[in-house]
Amino acid sequence: MLLAIDVGNTQTVIGLYGVDDSLLYHWRISTVPDRTADEHALLVTQLLDLEGVDDADITGIAVCSTVPHLTAVMREMTARWPSIEAVVVEPGVKTGLPILYENPREVGADRIANAVAAWEMYGGPSIVVDFSGTATIIDAITGKGEYLGGAIIPGIEISLDALFERAASLRQVELVEPRSAIGRNIVESVQSGALYGFASQVDGLCPGYGHRDREPQRPDGAAVGVHRVPGAVAHPARPAAHLPKEHVSDQVPYRYERTHAVADVRADFDGRLAPGEESGSVVSVAGRLMLLRDQGKMVFAELRDSGGALQVWALSALTEDFEAFSALTLGDWVGATGEVVKTRRGELSVKVAKWTLLAKARSQFGDKWRGVTDTDTRYRQRYVDLWANKGSRDVFVLRSRLVSLLRRWLEDRGFVEVETPIFHPVPGGAAARPFTTHHNALDLDLYLRIAPELYLKRLVVGGFEKVFEIARVFRNEGLSPRHNPEFTMLELYWAYADYRDMMVLVEEMVASLATELRGTTTLSYGGRPLDLTPPWRRATLAELVEEHAGVALSPRMPIDELRRIAGEHGVAVEAAWGPGKLMLEVFEKTTEQQLWGPVFVCDYPKEVSPLARDHREMAEMVERFEPIVAGRELGNAFSELVDPDEQRRRFEDQARARAAGDAEAMPVDDDYVRALEYGLPPTAGLGIGIDRLVMLLADVAAIRDVILFPTLRPEAGS
Repeated sequence: MLLAIDVGNTQTVIGLYGVDDSLLYHWRISTVPDRTADEHALLVTQLLDLEGVDDADITGIAVCSTVPHLTAVMREMTARWPSIEAVVVEPGVKTGLPILYENPREVGADRIANAVAAWEMYGGPSIVVDFSGTATIIDAITGKGEYLGGAIIPGIEISLDALFERAASLRQVELVEPRSAIGRNIVESVQSGALYGFASQVDGLCPGYGHRDREPQRPDGAAVGVHRVPGAVAHPARPAAHLPKEHVSDQVPYRYERTHAVADVRADFDGRLAPGEESGSVVSVAGRLMLLRDQGKMVFAELRDSGGALQVWALSALTEDFEAFSALTLGDWVGATGEVVKTRRGELSVKVAKWTLLAKARSQFGDKWRGVTDTDTRYRQRYVDLWANKGSRDVFVLRSRLVSLLRRWLEDRGFVEVETPIFHPVPGGAAARPFTTHHNALDLDLYLRIAPELYLKRLVVGGFEKVFEIARVFRNEGLSPRHNPEFTMLELYWAYADYRDMMVLVEEMVASLATELRGTTTLSYGGRPLDLTPPWRRATLAELVEEHAGVALSPRMPIDELRRIAGEHGVAVEAAWGPGKLMLEVFEKTTEQQLWGPVFVCDYPKEVSPLARDHREMAEMVERFEPIVAGRELGNAFSELVDPDEQRRRFEDQARARAAGDAEAMPVDDDYVRALEYGLPPTAGLGIGIDRLVMLLADVAAIRDVILFPTLRPEAGS
């Protein structure tokens, strides 16, 4: 007996067929995406038991699934019966039908199964109509057994928008007339279905394929009758000639076969060729021309790709279309084929036999020797800066390596990388003004995350004991050499650890990155020596203020005295500030920029640390540190607050400050408090700015130099 299972988006149909292909039993159940392979196997066994069927009598299993996740689950389920031959139909499976479809993997399993059945039973040409809850699918097969494609029409249970989201995951389908009534890909199938209507208009597809094969045949060669479909065409197909033609340049190819990158040519030939020697090896290289010297019957050009530069040498007696090559301009993309040689002056070169223009540069780059020096142009037109200034490219290559090394370093120590939401219903995790957006379908105001902290700590509650995220965050603040509204940070949380453990992790992590990227922990930043070798100094905020400003501060001091000290040191005091805020402002005004470091500034006032745990020895303080290097804060870390009652009190204090006009104060996050009520173990947390870490290790002073596309004011006249 054959067990057949058809998994649809909303319902799953199971059928049992006898040896004579007769349907013995069938069942219809809801499709449950979260059901495991074991649960599916148990369910099938129970259904067979209800009818007194022994699964030992099953000789074959055929599965068709339109749900990609469940396709893998069903394949795993069939493995529970290793002695039974199983066939799992999925996109891209070989069926014996020639699939004339732009992307065969887009053809759903249900469409493949229907097409095979129609061809076996009726031959072709055929139109197959599949009615289901999510969609009605109409597909066409020629008399030669070629699968053409068809139309996807919204089903009776859901709208067209829901079809895009639930069934096909299509978010941007423009509902215009497709080039053919028969869709040759998913997008065209949806367009065809939406345009040509429902099942009564099936004949709208017929003109689209009737010209292909007018003589219908069964697979066995026997002729079959032709049944005319009733004329119900609402929108007959127009010929493809009415569609605009795509403009394609006759100069630029669609691809170029490069045999060697520039770095490969240098590695293979630079050391083995003497000046004036020819290698006898022909290579094809590609890149942008960044220098041109026309010497009449010879042209020398510097060709640069992402890995380096190489001279290409064109000669009038050798190079195809030499005149056109000599007319190339700075910035043109070129592919060049020729022998690798070394000139008499010792310059490794490719002697160009033939070449291809790959892209024409209509705008020119800066001066070869000075590059692009205008900072506004560098930031707005980074695509120019990266070619004209090698230092810029080096910084961003270093940044890429840093993120990769950082991820590997943490994973080697048991940390798990996760992704948390960017849209937050409640802004939190940092003292910052958020960006606000609106979700139309839910009629819900949301906030772009200012930090992933609260979601990551929810995951610690959920059992992720070592977790991290490299997160893009957004803060609605001003622009400065240290600040960009959109930036990248690392946040990590470590169960059973405290802020002292986290200090060791930070200094070891930064020292490791410096060693990998710069070869040493003894660096120079801004012309001053900087030693990142662990251990780093630990000192309290109050101790450092006393060292640099000569004043002793404590949150227990009278508020008027703290206000006086702050005013004397140039702080513009606000009436709503408490003792803790005043201490922090004095530190930032007098001390932070003087700390060349590296130093861990420890033990902050509770007032300015609403998510940190009370200090175990000092009242009014919390267990928090900031690593300061070269006068700049690199990050922020706590022994995390784990008491839900105390967390609610801190949130309520912040909410009162917010109501009083502090736009950076946090509102109450009830769901986070609820998470804490399930229990957060002792945990240390850390946030480090990736951009500032790159600035430090690349010896760069401005944050815009380490962000590929920084936020800028609008261009004049735009």
